[in-house]
Amino acid sequence: MLPRFHMLPINVVVFHGSDRET
Repeated sequence: MLPRFHMLPINVVVFHGSDRET
Protein backbone atom coordinates (compact mmCIF):
# COMPACT_ATOMS: atom_id res chain seq x y z
CA MET A 1 0.00 0.00 0.00
CA LEU A 2 2.92 2.34 0.71
CA PRO A 3 4.59 1.99 -2.72
CA ARG A 4 1.24 2.25 -4.48
CA PHE A 5 0.37 5.52 -2.74
CA HIS A 6 3.80 6.93 -3.56
CA MET A 7 3.48 6.05 -7.24
CA LEU A 8 -0.02 7.54 -7.39
CA PRO A 9 1.08 11.22 -7.26
CA ILE A 10 3.96 10.53 -9.65
CA ASN A 11 1.68 8.96 -12.26
CA VAL A 12 -0.79 11.83 -11.98
CA VAL A 13 1.95 14.41 -12.54
CA VAL A 14 3.39 12.53 -15.53
CA PHE A 15 -0.03 11.98 -17.10
CA HIS A 16 -1.03 15.60 -16.56
CA GLY A 17 2.26 16.89 -17.97
CA SER A 18 1.99 14.70 -21.09
CA ASP A 19 -1.59 15.86 -21.69
CA ARG A 20 -0.57 19.50 -21.32
CA GLU A 21 2.36 19.13 -23.73
CA THR A 22 0.20 17.49 -26.39
